[in-house]
Amino acid sequence: MNRTDGILRSRRELEAQQAAVRAYAKQRGARVLAEYREVETGKRKDRPELARALAHCQR
Repeated sequence: MNRTDGILRSRRELEAQQAAVRAYAKQRGARVLAEYREVETGKRKDRPELARALAHCQR
């Protein structure tokens, strides 16, 4: 797989995850108030968007 294929695959996976979360929320009468996108891999410990999302949940 070349770099472009990898980027396209990642984008499709992200879009599928977003659709799944929206569907889950809708089924339960909830709303998605914000979306946070982590551009880097989830393997890194430094994940500023995850930190922002968790802080948002705690409010």
